[in-house]
Amino acid sequence: SDVYKRQYQRRVHGEEKELEEEVKQPEKSKEAPKPNIQLEYKQLSQEETKKYIIEGCNAKIQQAVQLKEQGDAALKEKDYKKALSNYAKVFIYVNGFRGTGEQLQYTDKGELKELSIEESKIVSDVKYKTYLNMAYIHIQEKEWQKVVDKATKSLETFITVKGLYRKALGNFELGNLKEAEEDLVKALQMEQGNSDVIQKLKEVKAKRKQNEKDSINRIKAAFS
Repeated sequence: SDVYKRQYQRRVHGEEKELEEEVKQPEKSKEAPKPNIQLEYKQLSQEETKKYIIEGCNAKIQQAVQLKEQGDAALKEKDYKKALSNYAKVFIYVNGFRGTGEQLQYTDKGELKELSIEESKIVSDVKYKTYLNMAYIHIQEKEWQKVVDKATKSLETFITVKGLYRKALGNFELGNLKEAEEDLVKALQMEQGNSDVIQKLKEVKAKRKQNEKDSINRIKAAFS
């Protein structure tokens, strides 16, 4: 009948209209991929030093990196007290991250979570460099046991020539010549042409040899 015919035409026409609107409708934009962890510098003011802005990174890591950068700026100005203060605060934020693999772990509200590989690398980098710089400051202050302690902490995170060398300097001044020589030998194996390591190793060996002679002379004098 005419009624059914009109209903059919309206239904077909309506479906075609919906199809046209669907075709005209723009595609939903795909979700942008999460940015890779990257380090960027941003000058905040004349008073503040440059600091890292880490996109998409754990907030605690951002804070730790910023504190390290502030410590580095103070170190360049030879403000050792301020530098050490900022460096010490770094560990408030990174000591909660633990593990020995590529991905460090941490506890968040009782739940064990993992950092990304990129974040884990940043944490390790911040830790070993901060300890290295603290060791350097203690060398300037001639606080030799602290030099050994901080250099050792740095080496526990990442073994470097600087870490071995600074630990050896501290042990040399403390009279721990055997330990100093062992670390210098390791450093020389890593970087054979390092003139500072070569020179200090010669000094350590000469000092050990002199100590052995002095010990023999004291024994002879005791029985003479």
